[in-house]
Amino acid sequence: MNYTLGSYYPNKEEAKLEFKEYCFKVAPSLEFSKEKILDYIKGEWDDDLDDFNNQNMKKYFDYYIPKYISCFSNSKIDGKLIIGINDDEEITGIPSKELDLETLEKYTDKSINNYIKCSDDDEIKKCINVKLIEVENNSEYLTNEIDSLLESYNNDLKEYKNKMKKYKEVRKLWRKQIDKYSAKLVVYLNDKELRNEFCQFIENLKEDSKLGHIIDLLKSDKYIEFPDDIDVFLEQKKDELNVFYWIVIFKDIQIEKLSKNRKPLKPRFICNIDPEMILMKLSYLRMQLFNKIKYYIIEISFNCSGIKNPVYFRFPTTNKKKWIMRSRIGKVNDCGPGCI
Repeated sequence: MNYTLGSYYPNKEEAKLEFKEYCFKVAPSLEFSKEKILDYIKGEWDDDLDDFNNQNMKKYFDYYIPKYISCFSNSKIDGKLIIGINDDEEITGIPSKELDLETLEKYTDKSINNYIKCSDDDEIKKCINVKLIEVENNSEYLTNEIDSLLESYNNDLKEYKNKMKKYKEVRKLWRKQIDKYSAKLVVYLNDKELRNEFCQFIENLKEDSKLGHIIDLLKSDKYIEFPDDIDVFLEQKKDELNVFYWIVIFKDIQIEKLSKNRKPLKPRFICNIDPEMILMKLSYLRMQLFNKIKYYIIEISFNCSGIKNPVYFRFPTTNKKKWIMRSRIGKVNDCGPGCI
């Protein structure tokens, strides 16, 4: 049967049939710069990306081959896994300069050796058949999704930059307040701005009739020295008619206000899609790539109905010592076929 990129597979998922859309499982940012990722989503496909694609394909085999061997074998099902088709039965394909069936068969053998546990590995290997199918390219089935996705990303980025600009301004003011009111007492007494605020504070007190000499001192140009002897200071700050008594109170009030003035929260960059996510999805790139490289689907048949003993598997990305046994069923929570 011939398949066309962007068209629909004739059958739906069921207990014997599983679809997997092909996406990158490894983050491209681990390998490529932001500039290179942007080049790729605009339609560039070079040897570096093709090598990255092949490494990712191996991870697909390591992750899915053992899982579905176990599921189909333990359910006595002759099943099929097709990579390159999404859950809506759309043929999203696997882009590549040239996929090699022999390499895929080696990936299969290695995944069984590393991630399957059963009484007879050779029996399992005989039950699996890998088929590589090149799909036809036809732009009539494809749409350009990149422009709208990038526009959404750029709008999110612009909004984030505006928020960051406001955040920096607010944080600068907050930091200025912190530095200002965390100053030493001698600065409170002699810094022009702080001294004026302190003077206003004294003038607003009910006891201002007794504190006129302090107000006159603060309004003068006289530099107020801080006592060299700490004991002298401690005595002076007990005297309600002494400037040091009131400057301690004034500073405590300002520090209490600061404690309520919380540090501004730095905005987070939140977006629904970004260039890396677009590249990882891969199916978004079909319009940019369909006439430059080949597209494939991979059909993996599991003739497992005759497997008698339990088959266990483990995931390559989790605890490799934990062996799992699962079975295949037609429906999971009324949402279609799955493995339990």
